[in-house]
Amino acid sequence: MLGMEKFDARKLPRDAQDEMRRQAMRMREELKLPWKEIARVVGVH
Repeated sequence: MLGMEKFDARKLPRDAQDEMRRQAMRMREELKLPWKEIARVVGVH
């Protein structure tokens, strides 16, 4: 994670949070990715 800044997703607007949640659920359901990988891709951890 060199050079990447962490951010607090809770500070995003509600619609942006909802979109991130939809993306995460799609990755879980369609690609069967583990939650840890989804968090890394979405950028919340």
